[in-house]
Amino acid sequence: MGLMKLNGKSTNNNEKKLNSDFSEREEMYSIGEASRLTGSTIKTIRYYDEIELLKPAWFTEGGHRLYSIEKIKRLELIHTLRYLDFGIEDIRKLLSGESQVAKALDFQIEVLETQVKSLVNMITILRGAKEKGIDEDSLCKIHHLVDSFSANVAEQKKYVYDKMEEMKIFDDVPLEWRYAFLHLFQVYILKDGKITARRTAIWNEIKELLNDPEFITVIRYRILPMVHMQQNSTIDVAVWKKKYQIYYRRLVAASQEKLSAESNVVQTIINDIASLVAKAGQSPDTVEYFQQFLEYLSHSVTDLTERFDTLCSLLNPEWKLLTEANTLLFSGVQCKLSRLKET
Repeated sequence: MGLMKLNGKSTNNNEKKLNSDFSEREEMYSIGEASRLTGSTIKTIRYYDEIELLKPAWFTEGGHRLYSIEKIKRLELIHTLRYLDFGIEDIRKLLSGESQVAKALDFQIEVLETQVKSLVNMITILRGAKEKGIDEDSLCKIHHLVDSFSANVAEQKKYVYDKMEEMKIFDDVPLEWRYAFLHLFQVYILKDGKITARRTAIWNEIKELLNDPEFITVIRYRILPMVHMQQNSTIDVAVWKKKYQIYYRRLVAASQEKLSAESNVVQTIINDIASLVAKAGQSPDTVEYFQQFLEYLSHSVTDLTERFDTLCSLLNPEWKLLTEANTLLFSGVQCKLSRLKET
């Protein structure tokens, strides 16, 4: 059976070797052989092809997939990363170089550590139930043990509100703006959902951060400049909140579509956000304004805020999309500032 390269050019050799024109090329493996060599199922390898995570190196004239040594090694890596519980999109970003390896490993370590803590919590609850002598007729009592371990979403929200009051971040911020920011916090972090051991473990980690004086200092520096910029905008708070969410959804979509910071779409979003947060009488299209904006974005990321973002991403995957959108926002503001300096 002859071979056909992905571009459609064919040869007349067998499935294992190319013809004399390609005799120096490496050996090819069928999908079955690739499966046996890597431990991945044939169905999984086909799926990786369909989602364009791993394309075959060649096709036979009959349409059968063939894999080179390089592709086999890539498949082994994917198989290993899947074993370590990496998600498909995380693997895609790692293989493409879009994600930094160190950061990806840190995030996955956090994921796995959270799972361990979740299991420890569940074991503690079950041991507690056993020690209390709970039998088949009183299993419902386990519910009370779970309640004693877990905070529901309403309790979590109250905790955050109380902590924000304690940190005095919003002391000089009008009440309506204070509620607007807390609303965004609860939408993207304290989202209503099922209370699980995993969620409880993550929430306990977030609570530890909220009680860390160093983190409080960092978060105050991170939030206050933007609060003051936005509360002085010319837009009504209800309108601002709605537009803010719309603009960020557009930014998230642009990030997922992998649009560049220089693209017209991203630059339009940057201009919209700049206009939204501009103070009354302030021109949002000047070098001075975007320098101020860029300085805020540059100093709002630290090891502690990255840990906070990681935990929030585990609690609500939408938060991870927001952090990726913020990376695009930073690049877009840099691009905008460079263009303004050139004019």
